Amino acid sequence: MQILKGSGLLFSRSGANEGHAGVIMVNEESTNKNNTLAAMQLGWLLVEAFGRLARYERSTKKPAMRKGEKTRPFAYSINESLSLDELVWSANQLHALYQSIELAERPSLPLLREKELIKKLEGGGVDLDVLQGELDVWSKKVWGLLNVHYGQAAQSFFFGGSLANTYWHTTIAWSDEKVLQEFLNQYRLDYLATQIEFISDELPAYLGETLANTLRKWSAIDLRSVDRVKLKERLDAQQNVWRNLLLEKHTPESYLRSKHYQSIRIYSLSIQILFALSLLLVIFLAGQKVGSLFPSEDTHDVASFFATLSSFIVVIGGLLTQFSSWIKAIGKTVAEWRKRQLIFSATFRNWNF
Repeated sequence: MQILKGSGLLFSRSGANEGHAGVIMVNEESTNKNNTLAAMQLGWLLVEAFGRLARYERSTKKPAMRKGEKTRPFAYSINESLSLDELVWSANQLHALYQSIELAERPSLPLLREKELIKKLEGGGVDLDVLQGELDVWSKKVWGLLNVHYGQAAQSFFFGGSLANTYWHTTIAWSDEKVLQEFLNQYRLDYLATQIEFISDELPAYLGETLANTLRKWSAIDLRSVDRVKLKERLDAQQNVWRNLLLEKHTPESYLRSKHYQSIRIYSLSIQILFALSLLLVIFLAGQKVGSLFPSEDTHDVASFFATLSSFIVVIGGLLTQFSSWIKAIGKTVAEWRKRQLIFSATFRNWNF
């Protein structure tokens, strides 16, 4: 899709706080959730590892070899350089995750492993143009293999890379207004959010919805008026949330605090009380109606009254039997709704802060 493609670090798709993150083992018996999440993590780590490599090279005295256009999107600020340890960690995670996914064939990953990578960097650097081309070819092959073996996982692989490009490619080309307009435009972010929502059932609880919510809120950004320094800070912060969620350092629920859970309880209890009072009011009004039928001395009226009263008691008895379960169900529904809203709020890093 062109709106996702752009000219990102990787995933041109013509064919197709740091910490330890768990690696999902994928095999033929894995669930669709594991397949989809692992592929999405692979897509993210591919773009991230390349971005860290380029950023690290830009921060050293010996810049990486580059014969391409000066405006090609890898112009980093030295003040934003990341450490070699972070680069190696991302590369190691990428290799480990790739090896854990069972495929009929396994194209060699062009990005070197730790020792070879460090040796290469110390020996004169990496040709980023060549590596980017090799990784693009590799990603297309992997996309095809995932599509054959796991279907939807191929899409999640692409979405993970596209989400990573929203941060890495944008910050790489921060001074390029055209790139900012392309990668932070409303249509692209909203479309990516919609696609992630489509696979949300195959992802861990709340993850797909949470990622989609942040993207939709970022799609409302007005690049003409926002302060770029503040925007960069907020995008850095949002990237940390995306990364921690996607690589399972944190779950969406882990962003909730005690005040959030207190709010959930208050909302749930308030709605339950309101529902209970409403039901009691209905019963009271119905009782008033039955009372208005109090019989006269006419025998026929007496019989009619007792027949109506008996029916009323049966109905009320049935309502009371279901009353408790209704209250619990409504309370649970409201609590779940409030929980989602609070997760969405806690995981969004407002660009207009």
